[in-house]
Amino acid sequence: MAAERGIEQALSRFETIMSRAWPAWFAQLGPGLDDTGIQRLRDAVAPWLVPPQVEALYRWRNGGDQGVFGGWRMRPLDELLEWYRFTCDSLESPPTWLPVFEDQIVNVVTLDVPGMAPSDPSVWYGHTHDMWLSRLFDSIGALLDVVADAADAGALVEQDQRLGLGSGGHVHSLDGVPWTSWRLDRCPDAFRWPDPPVGTYLVSLPAPDWPQEWLGPLGVTPSTLALRGATHSIAELLAAAASGPVRGTIRGRVVSGVGMPGWWSPVVSDASGQITVHCETRRLPVMVVVGSEGEFDVLLESAETAAVATAARPIETS
Repeated sequence: MAAERGIEQALSRFETIMSRAWPAWFAQLGPGLDDTGIQRLRDAVAPWLVPPQVEALYRWRNGGDQGVFGGWRMRPLDELLEWYRFTCDSLESPPTWLPVFEDQIVNVVTLDVPGMAPSDPSVWYGHTHDMWLSRLFDSIGALLDVVADAADAGALVEQDQRLGLGSGGHVHSLDGVPWTSWRLDRCPDAFRWPDPPVGTYLVSLPAPDWPQEWLGPLGVTPSTLALRGATHSIAELLAAAASGPVRGTIRGRVVSGVGMPGWWSPVVSDASGQITVHCETRRLPVMVVVGSEGEFDVLLESAETAAVATAARPIETS
């Protein structure tokens, strides 16, 4: 309930300040959703649950076409649902990632998972061409307060359908460096550069240090990542495959590899040899990256074919 009161207070403050400082910009936000609209959102993300902060935001306003939120644009419901389907189906993003905001970015507000405690309400961000996600805000309410702080201080400027902070002849959106002090005033433990606090800077592909509310819906749990030990060296696996299909677990370092949407094929090496392992991303979303060690449960049809992985487990080194 405290989180719900926080978002309601932030929404009220944002509306008061922005409607006074930037009335035309604020007025382009669409009317909030009624019960039917909220139910559409709930149905579209089921079995995952819409968290209170997201429901409160969309009952308040239904997004718009301009970057009122510090340069970020809030997606209207129809666009939100279309983009959510695209990120899940085509980009294979976790189904608990809800892309509420847009500015050529990967934006993450986490849906709740049935049977689990409410998800962390943080707002995460990453450039579409980057390999990292940054935890910029503690919540949507904190994001609103940061933008309202800047507006109340007269620090916002407008350019190309967005409101942001002016610096060096440019207008910077919320992810820009000029916003750092504003963000950290409200969210002191959020991402900062060059020394991001632990847990605020994560690789954008599935990894063992991801929150469980991101990994679990992809079928990744602590037990699926638990190491089990090798049953074969690579040479032993290849020798066994000379007589027919063989299953086993190998352990080695990924020395190279290729990948495309839907699959990745690392070349795994141990002291006895090397082998190519084919992995489907929907089945094995957590990759073992080049230069790292991993365990792979594999099926090898013959000594001349690539192995097909049924499990892949990164080996964390201290």
